[in-house]
Amino acid sequence: MSSNLLPNKSTVTIDGIRVVIYLRVSSDEQVKSGLGLEGQLHECKLFIAKKFPNAEIIIVYSEDGVSAAKVPMEFRPELVRMLGDAIKAKFDVIVTFKQDRLARKVEESESIYNRTELVGVEVWEASSETRLNKATPQEKFKRQILASVAEMEVENTRDRIKATKAGQRAKGNFAGGDLPYGFLWDSDNSKIIEVEEEIRVWLQIIHKFLNENKGTIVIARELNESGISYSSGKKRDGRSDKWSKDNVLLLLKNPTICGKLPNGVVERYKDADGRPRVRRKPVREWTLQETPLLREIVPLDVWHTIIDRLESKRVAKVPPKQMATSWLLSGMVKCAHCGSVMLARDSGKKTVAGKVHRYYRCPNSDCSSILRSLRKDDLENLVLSELQEMFTTVDSREVAEIALRHLQAFHDTVDSDIDTLDAEIESLHSKMQTFLTDYTNGDLSAKAYNMAVESIEKILEEKVDQRDAKVAAHDAKVKQTMNLEVTMETLQLLTQGVLMDDAISVHRKRAAVLQLIDHVVVENGEVRIVTRGEAGSEIPTHLERAMDRQMEDIMKEVMAGKLEVSATSVMWGNSALRSHASPLRSFCHFG
Repeated sequence: MSSNLLPNKSTVTIDGIRVVIYLRVSSDEQVKSGLGLEGQLHECKLFIAKKFPNAEIIIVYSEDGVSAAKVPMEFRPELVRMLGDAIKAKFDVIVTFKQDRLARKVEESESIYNRTELVGVEVWEASSETRLNKATPQEKFKRQILASVAEMEVENTRDRIKATKAGQRAKGNFAGGDLPYGFLWDSDNSKIIEVEEEIRVWLQIIHKFLNENKGTIVIARELNESGISYSSGKKRDGRSDKWSKDNVLLLLKNPTICGKLPNGVVERYKDADGRPRVRRKPVREWTLQETPLLREIVPLDVWHTIIDRLESKRVAKVPPKQMATSWLLSGMVKCAHCGSVMLARDSGKKTVAGKVHRYYRCPNSDCSSILRSLRKDDLENLVLSELQEMFTTVDSREVAEIALRHLQAFHDTVDSDIDTLDAEIESLHSKMQTFLTDYTNGDLSAKAYNMAVESIEKILEEKVDQRDAKVAAHDAKVKQTMNLEVTMETLQLLTQGVLMDDAISVHRKRAAVLQLIDHVVVENGEVRIVTRGEAGSEIPTHLERAMDRQMEDIMKEVMAGKLEVSATSVMWGNSALRSHASPLRSFCHFG
């Protein structure tokens, strides 16, 4: 960022000396410490009044928030402009508060001094009242030594800051930076404060994403329509209070609400042109820091579920508006004659009541079927009626109970297998420790030790893979049961006529239909529903239920203010279906 503190002028002063000032700060901290732009400008003016009493300052070049240690001189626009103006003979003298304002690297300092000396422009340091670009060999040597010391101090300071932050993180302390929405840093008491109302909004975002299958764009729009404003950490100038898909996504990815501070989120590098760049690392590469300053408001396994869902959406490229459509059977109706997927279309014509005719229409112009167009409302009502006949309330309950019994039996078997594998893994670790002790005591040669370790590590890797496969199989079975549970609940509501034509009900109807149906065909005026079981197709990942009913209910009560945010940790902990909380496996109990 650059700004002129004084208007540009080209007038030559009475004594013929034209003076410009160069200012630079690299952070907000310098502003607070009194070494900001205004402080530097004041010192430079005092020096100019003393050294050049009849001169007038004609230009001030200033750079705010630019680090000379990180940004090469050719990428600092105000410095480049000043050197260009020097070549054009627009001024005679440059004054800067200290030489490290111009550059912190020896080669850059010398380049600036050589360029200005060649065109007859003097460079002065106000703090020492010293001319920088014209000196005796001894003075030049001293100047280079000071520049080298300044450069070394930058590196030492950077190393000290890194070491300090690493020490703070190792102790579980907050190492600085901006905290996310919902949290503030209390520097006076060295603690992190939870903003309860914002935490409730964060929970609302998680609920919309996991339980209502809404995308980040839809969530941001609904928050804005509800009049909820967005802010994060320190309020920066120009930051919008509006929610966007980006800040919703940042919150979904942030583990702070789970009691963990994210570290190693960004990577700094230089591009092919030497420009410093910053990129965000993939979430899987972050380090989650344990800290006593935070508590687990949402279980960490829920965060893992969010990341899994985000990654699956990116891979599957699920259209964000797929669930928001009012066309219940969009993408599922197939032409009985040619097999094409029938498209949702408005006829453009209205009834006497003003209602638009809407159809599912075969897009194949060569299709000779007499049923190329099917009226939307008639077809959707027929399909829902068929589903209600296929799954009555009694059938739904029986199916759910059978599924839960199968899951419990499966869990018991897998649980026993995992215990066995854990015991074998522990035994292998013990053997490795025994070999290490024998080798250390000189009872085992290096060759024999390496051969033994290599053999055990191979077996250990196989056992760990087997255990991971068992856990993955268990989690997949749990997901199937959860999807079955929510589908059956929705079907019961359909049967009871509870779900109407409002947006939420249509959304739930479509979720249930997508979970059960692979496609629909109308033959001879009869609706034929081909279920996913018949077709052998899997439920779309974005429709998999992420939480059990108990977790969902707790979240809703917290969002509504019926439960304190502080109560959520204990209550979440008692909830079932926590698939990532245990380091070894999930433990489920169905009552």
